[in-house]
Amino acid sequence: LEKEAVGAATMANEVLKAEEEKDAALLSDEPRLTRPLLHALKTTQPLVITRSQLDTNRERLETALEVTAKLRSRHESSLREMGGLDAPLEELEARLPHLDGTPLEAEPCVEALRALLDQLEQLKAEAAAKVEAG
Repeated sequence: LEKEAVGAATMANEVLKAEEEKDAALLSDEPRLTRPLLHALKTTQPLVITRSQLDTNRERLETALEVTAKLRSRHESSLREMGGLDAPLEELEARLPHLDGTPLEAEPCVEALRALLDQLEQLKAEAAAKVEAG
């Protein structure tokens, strides 16, 4: 997309440059004709407008290219930092730090937490049954 935009801008610039060369030749051939008079002609006005739009679009394109380059750089540096997140969950969990070096699943708190969660689910079921019956 970037190459297409730059190519289109270059082509438009070449067309406008050719028109400017024709204008310069016309001005040299017709001494009574001045640049302000030439720019006042109906055929020249669209070229002046096109030149202005091309300049504005070129500035916007250059800004977009700069922003894209910065984002590309940030993305590439972030990829290195996020490299550890690509591993499978089991591997990530195995790499978690533990006080005594045991795997997370072997920690006594995990078993206690699961028992509490089971009790909570049982209480929810009992409460739902009481509401339904009552």
